[in-house]
Amino acid sequence: MHDCKRRIIDTTGCAIAAFDEEPPRIARAVAMRAQVSNGASVIGAPHRTLPELAAFANSVASRHLEGNDTYPGGGGHPNDNLRTPRSGDPESITPVPMT
Repeated sequence: MHDCKRRIIDTTGCAIAAFDEEPPRIARAVAMRAQVSNGASVIGAPHRTLPELAAFANSVASRHLEGNDTYPGGGGHPNDNLRTPRSGDPESITPVPMT
């Protein structure tokens, strides 16, 4: 649980710190092109947009200062698993039934 909290704090902190950097600004501008009243939120913006655009903008912001590094030992970066659930509103996610 402790490591999970660390990853969430790290990812969110990087997204906030990268807010004014060029790649996150560009991604945010792309996300802002669509306005959805009950859509997903973009970190640091009052604007609601499509969940996939919010996920894109939030992912760019959260990984920009991380340098898209990898976790020692391979398998990607632990923060890769945090982007999608955090990026959109839980109400907009429809569970897929198991078959």
